[in-house]
Amino acid sequence: MSQSLLYKGVKQRKASESRPATQKNIDCIQNAVEEITGHLHKEEDIWRSLKRRDRLAAKPSVFLWKSIHQIHKIGKFWKTIPELTERRMPCDVCKVEEESMEHILLECKATGQERVWKLVKDLWHEAMPKYELPYLSIGSILGIGLLEIIDSEGKPVPGATRFLQILISESAYLIWLIRNEWRMRREQDPTKIHSRKKVKARWKAAIERRMRHDKILTNRIAFGRKALSDKLVEATWAKAEHGVRDVVWSATLNQTTRFSRLRDGMSRRGVLVGDERERCPRGRNR
Repeated sequence: MSQSLLYKGVKQRKASESRPATQKNIDCIQNAVEEITGHLHKEEDIWRSLKRRDRLAAKPSVFLWKSIHQIHKIGKFWKTIPELTERRMPCDVCKVEEESMEHILLECKATGQERVWKLVKDLWHEAMPKYELPYLSIGSILGIGLLEIIDSEGKPVPGATRFLQILISESAYLIWLIRNEWRMRREQDPTKIHSRKKVKARWKAAIERRMRHDKILTNRIAFGRKALSDKLVEATWAKAEHGVRDVVWSATLNQTTRFSRLRDGMSRRGVLVGDERERCPRGRNR
């Protein structure tokens, strides 16, 4: 047998294996999205939505993919390591016997999730007052790539849809990062939980960083056909001024003015949270 044929056989065997944990999350996502949109999506639609790099950044996308497969080292994972079960499996702050992704993203008092979702709701109502923010559940968060904002005529709104998917995916990933920092670097010390002020600063920095990234990706000279549409990026961020001191794009600005302002903004220090350190280190790898 050839290596190619053997590889195909391995892939077919893996595809036929049952994945109860993954299937449970797939069902949860399908039900949550159907309840919001009225449309039942297939499983392949869920995986395909995670590959939309024009909407979901790489790290949040990988985080969602792993969460659907339940391969993060949380909860039940530590049952197989008896010496770490009592320390790693429960959430001592919330007195929960088994930590889960739903608990981390929507319930835990140590991950800053309550503060993050409050900031998300405030920014959404400020930037998109015409549209209602979908109900946030573990299913709608993991399936955020399938959610769309529909106008009064039943047509999708690309700018609002993209803003929703970016906002939720970046916020969920930030909650996961804060949880990991507290669990690992701060050794789950209840006195070292991230403050509300710190969570807010981290969230603002994450959203602003994504906005800057979008602006850069509109450069057709650098990215050619892969460049993002100016109109789409403008529709995404035009009204999202909450906590951002930079000039938000205007439809009257030309490409040269836009990128000159972008460069000026990136060269300033302490744009968002008052950090006086330089944005890029000197020398190599800058």
